[in-house]
Amino acid sequence: MKKPVLLFSTLLLFFMANFQHLNAQEAAIKSRLGEYIEATNSENWDKVLDMVYDKLFETVPKEQMKQLFSQMGTMGLKMEVKEYTIANMSDKMTEEGTDFVIVQYNAHEKLTLNGPQFSNEAVIQQMQTQFKTMYGEDNVTYDKENNAFTLKGTKTMVAATKGGAQDWKFIEYNVTNPMQAQMFEQIIPANVITKLKEKK
Repeated sequence: MKKPVLLFSTLLLFFMANFQHLNAQEAAIKSRLGEYIEATNSENWDKVLDMVYDKLFETVPKEQMKQLFSQMGTMGLKMEVKEYTIANMSDKMTEEGTDFVIVQYNAHEKLTLNGPQFSNEAVIQQMQTQFKTMYGEDNVTYDKENNAFTLKGTKTMVAATKGGAQDWKFIEYNVTNPMQAQMFEQIIPANVITKLKEKK
């Protein structure tokens, strides 16, 4: 009688320990993603880039990315994530000493347009058409009074960390961008890309 009880207790302890580890991992990713979004909203580009998956800088230098981000403000564009909820997270995949988790979240983003270049109705109409193609007809609204778009959609990120650490870093996956898909093949393991495609 003792052996089955001992076996059951051992299995229970194993599953409890595994569940607690998964909870800690999920909490760490959620926390880091919150920091990433907050840094993006406040245009703290140094912090954003510190939380970007390092291998991206093998294809686009960090300083160049910072300049691209900074240019958004110069161009009169202000993007903010107003609300977001985690939709799902994949199981952890470990490739060459790096852990990967696919994170999908539903986001409400606000894109505010500033400057005379956005006073042209034809420009606004063109942007609206492009956004509806990207996000879907019912997921794009334009606030004429504040010259701002609200965009609703599901975002997909790959979270990565090395050696079991919890300092997760992120890279966004955009299936509609062929150039980005090509870049992903250079820096993200094939098994992870396969999982990404399954989620799309």
